[in-house]
Amino acid sequence: MALSFAHGAIQWLAADVATTVYTVSGLSFQPKALRFYGLGLGSATDTTSTTAHLRGFVGFATSTSDRRCVGSQDQDNAATMTCTGGIRDDAIAATFTSTPAADGLLDLNSITSDGFTAIVDLQGPVNITVFWEAWGGDITVAKTIEISEPSATGNQSYTVTGLTSDGNQQVVMFAGGQVTGTTPTAERQHCANMIGAATSSTKQWVLYADNDDNNANSVTARYGTNQQCIAMATAANNTTGTNAKAAFSSWDTNGFTLNWTARGTTGRKYIALAIKGGLWTADELTLDVGATNATTTVSGLAYAPIGLSFCGMWNSENTTAEVAAGVFALGTGTSTTSRRSMYAQAADSQANSTIWLAIEYDQLLSYYDGTSTIATIDINAMNSDGFQVITDLGAGGNIVQWFGYLTFGNPPAITGTLTATLGAISLSAAGSVDSTAALSGGGASGRGRYHRYSFGG
Repeated sequence: MALSFAHGAIQWLAADVATTVYTVSGLSFQPKALRFYGLGLGSATDTTSTTAHLRGFVGFATSTSDRRCVGSQDQDNAATMTCTGGIRDDAIAATFTSTPAADGLLDLNSITSDGFTAIVDLQGPVNITVFWEAWGGDITVAKTIEISEPSATGNQSYTVTGLTSDGNQQVVMFAGGQVTGTTPTAERQHCANMIGAATSSTKQWVLYADNDDNNANSVTARYGTNQQCIAMATAANNTTGTNAKAAFSSWDTNGFTLNWTARGTTGRKYIALAIKGGLWTADELTLDVGATNATTTVSGLAYAPIGLSFCGMWNSENTTAEVAAGVFALGTGTSTTSRRSMYAQAADSQANSTIWLAIEYDQLLSYYDGTSTIATIDINAMNSDGFQVITDLGAGGNIVQWFGYLTFGNPPAITGTLTATLGAISLSAAGSVDSTAALSGGGASGRGRYHRYSFGG
C-alpha cells in the first residue's frame, strides 16, 4: 500500500441549516488524516472581494472524535478594528463574531471507504469555501493534539503514541492564534492566523498574519521563516515583534519535542496534526514574483511528490514581525492542472479596516491588491524527485520572495535481480525486491530446491 492524497472544496452555504450534510466521495482511498482551511470568501469559481470580513480557520481531523480547529475574524470597514479569535475541539471549521462567540460550525460527520461527509452544526453567517486535503493509504499513525504555550522557554515534549525517534516517514502540521481560554472558546482578541509544518529539526517553516483588535487605525503584521514551526506576534501590540517562537527539536518514541526559544503568553493555544506513513518534506523556497515565467525548482527528494501544500505572505523571510499588510496566502495542488488557492490581506495603517480576499481554482497562490490580481504562482512540473513552480503573472521588477511548502510521496519503485548460489546469496538491488531463485545442490542426487526470497534495502 502507498500514501494517497486528494484535495477539493466544500461550499458551506449560509442558507444551509444545522444538520445539512456535505458528501465528498469517489476517492481511490479511505482518508486517515484531513486538513481544512478557509478565509471567509465563498465561491465555486475564481472570485475576489473587497467587502467581506476575514474569517480565517484551519482544522485537522482523523476521525469523528478526533478533530479540532482554530479560527479568527477581522471585520471589514470598521472604524475601530474589531477582531475575534477562537478554538474548538468539536469542529473542523468555525467562524466567530465579536460578541465573542462562534457563529458557524462545520463538523466531520463520517469517514467513508472513498471519502468523508461534513455536517453543519451551527448555521454559518455567509457563504464560505472550505478547501480540504485528505491523506490515506500507507498511514499507521494519525492524531491531532492541542498545544499550550509554556510559561518558560526551553524544550517541551508532546505525546503522540506510535511516533518513532528516528523520524522515519513522519510529519507534524501546526495551526494557531491568540486565544488563551479553555477549549472550546471565543475571545475578543487579535485576528491571528498561523500555520506551520516540520519533518525534522532542519526542515520546518511557519507563517502568520496578525491584525490588532481595538485600534482606531489598522495595525497589522506578518511573519514567515524556516527557523520555527510555531510563532506568534506579541498579543498586546504586534508592532513589538514576535514573542512566541518554537523550533522543532526532535522526534521521540511516542511523540516529539519543540524548543521554545521565545514565549510571551502562557496558555496561548495551538493545534497540531501528526502523521506517520509516506515520505514528507517541509521546507522553504524563494521565487521572483516580479518576472512572468520565472521559475524555482525543488529537486533531490527521495520520492516523486504526489501533492503540495503551499503558503506565503508575498514578502522576504523575516527575523521578527514585519509591520505591514497582514497577508496570508494558502494553496494546494497535485499537478499542473489540479490546484487551488486562497488569499487574504488586511491593510495596515488605515482609518477603517480594509480586507481583501480572493479564491483561485487555476493557481497555486495569488496576490490581489483590491483592484486586480497582480501576481500568481502555478505548478509548472511535478518531477520524479521534486517539483517546479512558476510565476504565471509577474508583478513587475525583480521581487524575490519567500514561500513555505509541504510535499509528500512514496519511495520510487525499485527493480533488481537476485543471484543465488548454494551457501551464499548476493544481492544487486536497493529497496524492496521480490525475486525467485533456483538453488542447485542436494547431495549425490543432484536435486535442486526452488525458493522465493524477499528483502528490503
